[in-house]
Amino acid sequence: IKWGIHNFLFINGHAGNVPMVSQLSNDYLLRDGSLRFAQIDWWRYAQANSGAILENSGYMAHGHASECGTSVMMYLYPESVRMEQLRCSQPKVINAKRYPNVMRYTLFNEFSDEGMIGDATMASAEKGEKIVAACVEKVIAFMQADFTDF
Repeated sequence: IKWGIHNFLFINGHAGNVPMVSQLSNDYLLRDGSLRFAQIDWWRYAQANSGAILENSGYMAHGHASECGTSVMMYLYPESVRMEQLRCSQPKVINAKRYPNVMRYTLFNEFSDEGMIGDATMASAEKGEKIVAACVEKVIAFMQADFTDF
């Protein structure tokens, strides 16, 4: 801000950071209404922009370390993917039927014993490349629109 930057786009790779970035952005907006902030939660953004690239849907494609995430990692950081550990893992059943609209705060191991949810065995670097290209193209279009379309 002290260097004259007024438009901020946070590209966030961790869902746990979303509330903090939102709070900080709102705090700065209250101080200076000329500032503009936007945030992309990468994994939700990838879910919305991966279209027909993936073979699975829902948690199976977009869970933690699933087809989408593993494909992106295979494309960007193949040396970090442990191919021998790829598996298909269904989420544990969570009893939320009585109050489905209540947000519950739980540890991740309540959903998965393995640290993943989804089908990483369907992942490929080719899918990851397509997902990254589709997402980056839309991020660039947003930035070129000078933040006016949101």
